Amino acid sequence: MAAKLGNADASFRLGSVTPEAVYLGTVQVFSSGPTPRTLYFTGAVDSDWDELGNWFDDAEGEVAASSLPTAADSIVDLSGGISINSGSVPTVVNATFNDPNEAFGGVGIAIIVTGIATFNDGTSLTQNGTITGNATFNDSSRMYGTVTGTATFNDSASNDGGTAGTFVPNPPPSG
Repeated sequence: MAAKLGNADASFRLGSVTPEAVYLGTVQVFSSGPTPRTLYFTGAVDSDWDELGNWFDDAEGEVAASSLPTAADSIVDLSGGISINSGSVPTVVNATFNDPNEAFGGVGIAIIVTGIATFNDGTSLTQNGTITGNATFNDSSRMYGTVTGTATFNDSASNDGGTAGTFVPNPPPSG
């Protein structure tokens, strides 16, 4: 493995193993894997997950993302609804769905979440939506779709006919 130290190339090897990352003090100077990002979906173009123009590197929607979210990334939906995915089923680490207008916006696509999917405000997992993984429903969010793992309900969140591998509390609150 090689890394740049100033203008000079430097090579690192630990025995027969090449490290996944190299640090000089607290500064990471090399990584063999993708750098995790948090991307923000604003719905600037439409409600399609697979439309790059909907994704930004900042919550203000000022810095356009250079690529769609990857399995190393986390996402925050600021639009209140992602109802289309013209690409393959996405995988992300964490997904947070917010509806700033509390208009019961919905997530109506299949998403694989390796960490946790969090629904806040008035967002809902619609009947067409599937979270492969675990999900937490907060505030007045609602679940109509499918969660393959554990669906946890807090505040006044409700299950409105959705299915899950495990409900917390059990039975789940209904709206």
